[in-house]
Amino acid sequence: MDIKLFSLCKQEVPQTETGKKHILKCVKKFFPECEDFTPFTSQKRMLLAAAQSLRAADIVIIAVQNNMYNATKKLLAQALGLKILKSTAVFNSLKPLCEAGKISQQTLNSNSAFPQGSVIMPTEDMFNCGFALSSGSQHIIYLPVEAPRADEVVFGSLYDFLASLCEDDVAREGIKARHRAIIKRTADKLDEDSVKITFAASDVTDIIESIASGIASAHCFSFKAERPYYDNLLENLVTAARHLKSENFSTFTAVFSDISINSEIGEKFLKVAIADEAGTNTFTFFALENESDEEFLLNCIDKTMLLLYNYEKLSDIDTSSDVTTKADKTLRKNLLYITAGAIGASTLIGLIISAFL
Repeated sequence: MDIKLFSLCKQEVPQTETGKKHILKCVKKFFPECEDFTPFTSQKRMLLAAAQSLRAADIVIIAVQNNMYNATKKLLAQALGLKILKSTAVFNSLKPLCEAGKISQQTLNSNSAFPQGSVIMPTEDMFNCGFALSSGSQHIIYLPVEAPRADEVVFGSLYDFLASLCEDDVAREGIKARHRAIIKRTADKLDEDSVKITFAASDVTDIIESIASGIASAHCFSFKAERPYYDNLLENLVTAARHLKSENFSTFTAVFSDISINSEIGEKFLKVAIADEAGTNTFTFFALENESDEEFLLNCIDKTMLLLYNYEKLSDIDTSSDVTTKADKTLRKNLLYITAGAIGASTLIGLIISAFL
């Protein structure tokens, strides 16, 4: 596959360079021959270059800076002749901020609007979510360029999307690289900040220890050989995490449950409790339909590592319900079961060119 990368930035800053590095590294795991980003400062010049590339390229990735993100998204949709539709999942996530007066109605509307047929690639805070548009074998992928939002889309969605376009062996190796990249990124930050974390022994932490071997910064992780007693009841999981914290000098301790099934609705889930001096947070992860236990465990590790990467925010996260993780499950399902949408085969190439020539 031929793939082209374009960035749109008024001014390069460290966050854009970091974001582009993570995007490029991800793409090269699936398409090693891919070249670096072609930078632009003009919306129209960038979109014209993207359109011209689509004469030959199978995939075009467009990474855009925050101050132009939603305006360029709207311009792209207009150029493609696509309606702008509201994403209910994104809208509902941001609506409480609007009701509290923290964001304007315009900000809410622009961040929850996407071109018709989009496969949404969510960011953690749901601002500047990425998306993909597909027409046959051609794909346009639109992403935020600055870290940390670029990283969130890359690790949460882009690896999965690109894997779906590749042969099975290439896809497996790419996803394997993602698991290691997420652990390394978290270990690098925790080590730099002198943050230590102790994991209780479990099937999950056995996998973490195996993947982390050979990562120099992973000495910030420690693994307990003995496994505290607990079952899948939340209070016992929390008790185990607090007990482990009392016996160790680590900044955080983490205890994973076994995989369980909700007998009433048949959903497969796993819980993790993360404790520090201030208290304990618990998180519930849900498996996708037909997701194997191994795939589910690896995805739970990814989610936990992304939480630990943002360890400063753990105390601010509301884990009183499973709404957030269930919404995330829905978005992941939409990503994994990709649909082309109502885009004609010639639209991606033709309409952008006619709009800007």
